[in-house]
Amino acid sequence: MLNGYEAEALSAKADVEKRIGSTEIELAYLQGRAKNLDDLLKRFPSDQKITQQVTDPKDSGAKYLPISTQIIAINTEIYQNREVLARLADRLTQLEIMNQFLQEATPKAQTQFDGIGLIKQYLLIEDTLRRTLSPDDLKARAALDQLRSKLLKLEDRFTKGLEANTSPIAYKRGAIKVTLGGVALAFLVTVLFLLGQRFFLRLSRIQLSNKQATYP
Repeated sequence: MLNGYEAEALSAKADVEKRIGSTEIELAYLQGRAKNLDDLLKRFPSDQKITQQVTDPKDSGAKYLPISTQIIAINTEIYQNREVLARLADRLTQLEIMNQFLQEATPKAQTQFDGIGLIKQYLLIEDTLRRTLSPDDLKARAALDQLRSKLLKLEDRFTKGLEANTSPIAYKRGAIKVTLGGVALAFLVTVLFLLGQRFFLRLSRIQLSNKQATYP
């Protein structure tokens, strides 16, 4: 679990930061384009027709649509990019929380070799991090909720789960010898049965051939 979180913390953070940078650049271009369209609308106030056609503001034919339509399309994309930035910022916050957990959890894994005890320590770390968050910070708490769920599943798997699936079997002294003897006896009976079956089959064939020789 820790290895998975460490790999995610390294790769996901770099990917999120890259997407934030590209989205911010695109947002700056869109805001500049929206400003230019507003200036055009002031210069040509009579062009205020709004078409019902759905258009992509980056499409080459969009520039021939009414200015009001282009402004609506540009502002819609601006709002979408702002929402993407907000979601990416929330994702960075969640990754930062996981990094704080890893900083405290990783050293304990090198000194504590009791897995169940280690999970209990990790649950205490998770609870401490949760107390530092605001009750209204639902997005940051979502990362801790996911972490707590994984820890509880691991604890249940290696306690109740294993006890139910691999219950111990007690053998009395000499039980193995009795078992092996029974297996050998069963094997011997099977071999004798097969030999007897072959013997009777051969005997039947001999009798049949004798009858055919007597009555041509």
